[in-house]
Amino acid sequence: MIVLDIQQRSDEWFEARRGKVTGTKLKNIYIPITKTQQCARHLDAGMSDEDVAALVECGKATVTKAKKQLEELGLESFDSGEKKIGYYELIADRVANDRTEEDPMARGTRLEPEAITRFEGEYKKKVVQVGICHREDNPNIAVSPDGLIAKGKIYPEATEVKCLSSARHLEAYFEKKIPSEYWMQVLQNFIVNDDLKKLYFIFYDPRVVFMDFHVIVVKREAIEKEIKLYHEYQEEVLKEIEELAGSLSA
Repeated sequence: MIVLDIQQRSDEWFEARRGKVTGTKLKNIYIPITKTQQCARHLDAGMSDEDVAALVECGKATVTKAKKQLEELGLESFDSGEKKIGYYELIADRVANDRTEEDPMARGTRLEPEAITRFEGEYKKKVVQVGICHREDNPNIAVSPDGLIAKGKIYPEATEVKCLSSARHLEAYFEKKIPSEYWMQVLQNFIVNDDLKKLYFIFYDPRVVFMDFHVIVVKREAIEKEIKLYHEYQEEVLKEIEELAGSLSA
């Protein structure tokens, strides 16, 4: 073991921890492995069913299940494919040019125009920025899109921009999915705008030089059921609120 004689929480200490798996960071990258996954790995290495059951401390049914899946789909089918955010923080420590902390909202406001300009240049589209939009038949169902793309008198395309931490930016890039906390925002764009066919969800982080800009495209046809479900839910909730508010003011 190598001991570094530096004061904890000093600048030197933080720099020494950068990019390393520490006790604090371990919980943010470790994903528990199920007994079925453990069985599959040992079976793939050539161990007998009996030895695997004894080593993993599981029943015969678990070993049989793992063996069948291993034979039909291969070892890669046991990989959850998920990584915790700590995994991407370690990557960000290595590839991001500047990890200086900045207020996320202020940073987003500062970088959003850059992201839109980059999008317009790469996608050859003109983005119109607006304040707020609401449904024609219900002004209480609204959204504030980061940008709209016109075609005649309608807006069949829109943009949403996120300038996240480098770790979150990399997570979205490698996993090819929009973070769950922004999914309702995506749906609301389609719920409010019946003409919307395509949403460009833009990720921008100039600190990640090799992939500072990437876009996930969401098409209405792929999420029709969700759009309908959450539209109906909002209509019901707003109706309840109107009735309750009316009874209180009567």
